[in-house]
Amino acid sequence: MTYDVVVLTQEMPDTVAVLDGLGAVGDDLRLDLAGRDGLIRLCDVSGGTLLSIEAPVGIRAPGEAERLLGERAAGLEPPLWRVRMRAAEREGADDLARRFARDLVRRLGGMVWDGDEETGPVIHTAS
Repeated sequence: MTYDVVVLTQEMPDTVAVLDGLGAVGDDLRLDLAGRDGLIRLCDVSGGTLLSIEAPVGIRAPGEAERLLGERAAGLEPPLWRVRMRAAEREGADDLARRFARDLVRRLGGMVWDGDEETGPVIHTAS
């Protein structure tokens, strides 16, 4: 089963922040930007996709963070940026997604949702 993570950041995740975050999770990984679908893919040395990251989407509507992530996100006010990512069904890919998401929040402020329907959301905020 794939593993989904949603990040809400308080600053726009520009190219430098994303590349720095990807560098923080492993230097033996490769970026694939060739697709026309707007996804960034983080791949292993053989080219297999470990993590797919969507382009940031701006959130301007008051209350949208709470709608997306529940009451615990109520303190986040626009402008915000949502970044969705999906880890492949491969060993270590879910950990890679968590590390990248937390690094983005550490750099840009915000919140990470990395839960699922069975266990409930686990939300990490920047301190």
